[in-house]
Parts: sequence; structure tokens; C-alpha cells
Amino acid sequence: MKKLYMLETSKLQPGDLILTSEKSSLSMLIRLGLWSRFSHVSMVVSGGLYVEALGLGVRVRSLNTILVNNIKVLRYGDSNSALNASEAIKEYLHSEYWWQGAIKSRFRLNRKDSNTLFCSNLVALAFSDIGLPISQILPSNITPKDIERSKSFTDITNDVVFRPKYIPIFLKESGFQTVSDIETLTMQKICLSIDLWGSKQGLETPYGFLKILKFLYTLDDKLLQQKLDIVIVEAIQEHRLTDLILYARNKVIAPLEQVFLKLDKTSHSKETVSVEYYLMESGHNSLLESQKVLNENLGIYRDLFMQSKLMSFEVMTAYTEALLKQHDYVIRYIVGILNYYYETYPQYFE
Repeated sequence: MKKLYMLETSKLQPGDLILTSEKSSLSMLIRLGLWSRFSHVSMVVSGGLYVEALGLGVRVRSLNTILVNNIKVLRYGDSNSALNASEAIKEYLHSEYWWQGAIKSRFRLNRKDSNTLFCSNLVALAFSDIGLPISQILPSNITPKDIERSKSFTDITNDVVFRPKYIPIFLKESGFQTVSDIETLTMQKICLSIDLWGSKQGLETPYGFLKILKFLYTLDDKLLQQKLDIVIVEAIQEHRLTDLILYARNKVIAPLEQVFLKLDKTSHSKETVSVEYYLMESGHNSLLESQKVLNENLGIYRDLFMQSKLMSFEVMTAYTEALLKQHDYVIRYIVGILNYYYETYPQYFE
């Protein structure tokens, strides 16, 4: 059996970098082109999550979904700076992937930054944005190999990586999608619609949904502000952002319900319980962190709507409220599964 690795998520900190490679043709080509052990890099953020740029764009995922053949984890020297970088990287969520930039970075041919991003470019920008460039090389030309060689980081791989004895079923399925993946693609379409409208109006709108909302709120031209507000709401409706609530119901909550209903009809080995309990517990902690962020966002959207009466903030308030309800459902089922394992197999936890 080939060696596969996962992460001890509780030992990771925001700002940690995860270098990986797989046995795919694309990964091998990138490593050959760079003469590097690694073809990809991502950054840990709060809540048991990580942010990465890959084919579909800049997305966020659970650290529990990482299962790779080759991995190295790096930690920045100052934890506060690393935390700031992990917050800065979120500004780029849902941006499109920069294929040409990824290829040209091997030869240092990129002359400027782009609204689109590739993996090491994204990580380098996050540190550059807080005034701590990790290299003298332009962020648009930094490769995973450059990051691995950077003296700004310490290798903590041995402390946070393990080989699982049992592989969760969903990780064995190639190409599985998460709600975040669908959200990334949806947000890209929304931003593109807004950008096209802005171009026709001679208005340069920033790229990225959160940046667009900030831009909307600070517009001095009230007539233009109202027009942009309508365009944002229409783009949200056209690309059916709120359908993600239904997608999450079908792809996350419904399967959890089925697992919960079948728990007492199946016997579980110690290896299965140990890994599933670990994943569920990590997922529970991540959801609690995510819940805090959503509650903070909800408060911000509500305040902005009360102050501005702009429809965009009203729509995002309703959307965030729906997401929080779904978080409550998922947390409830995960707690039920955790309690079942602990009460039914106490010998596995001694």
C-alpha cells in the first residue's frame, strides 16, 4: 500500500504552510519543471481550515480533507505575524486561478501581480500584504520550491503529520466537492458579472466579493451606489448563491443524518472508531470556530444594512442566517455521533 499522510489539525496554527505533492501527472510535471519535491502550497487559517489556489480558484477547505503522498509543513517564526498573514489571505477567497502565471513563474517572467492567482503566488501575497515579504522575488514569480527554501520558516512536519491506519470513504473518492468548492465557482461568476457591468459604466470595481461589498459601502456617489447595489443583488440571484443552502442540505446534512441512523446497526473496529472520532471531533471544533466567524459577519451585515439600507447587505444577512442554521444542524448530528462512539465503545478511549 502506498504511503499516505494526514495532519494532526489540533497541532497546527494559522499561518502554517503546507507543501504537498501527489502521484498525479500534473503534480509530476510541476515537480519536474521546478526540480522540486513539492508541486503545491497552501496556508492554514483559523477554524481547522486551509486556503489554497488551484484549478477552480482560491478556496477554503477543512484540514481533514488533506490526504497526500508527500507533505512538508512549515511555520513562520513570529506567530502574530503568521496569524495576520492568515487573515490577509482570506481577502483573496474565490479569486480565479492564474494558469499562465504559474507556468511563467518557473522562469521569473511575470512582471506584475494579477487579479488571478496560483498557489505560491497567493501565499507570498498574504505575507507581502502585511509588510513581511518572504523573498526578494516578486510574489508573482515565487514557486513552491522558493517557499520550501525560505529561511523565514521552520520545518515542523514530524510534529504534525501522521499515517492513518484507516482512510475515510469520502477521501478515497477522487474529485469530491465541498460546499466551499461550489461557493468559490459561484462567487467567481458573481464577481465577473459585477466587473462586466463596471467596465460598461467606466467604473473600476475591485476583484473579490468582500472587496466589492466594502467598495459599495464607501461609494460617495449615492446614485452610482444604488445602481451597484442593484447589480450585486441581481448577480447573486442570477447565479443562485442561496442554492448553496440546498446543496449543503443534500451533501452534508442528509449524509450525516444517515450515518447517525445507522450507527447502532453496524459494528466498528477500534481503527475505524479512532479515525472517525478524530475526524468528527476536529470537524466539530472547526464548525464552532466557523460559527463564531459567521456570527461576527452576521452582526456586520446587519449593522451595514441598518446604516445604509442597501439591499446587498440585507441579502447577505439572510444568507448568513441560513448558513448559521445549517451549522447548528451539522453540529447537533456530529455531537450525537461523538457521544454514541464514546458511550458504545468506552474501551477504545481508555
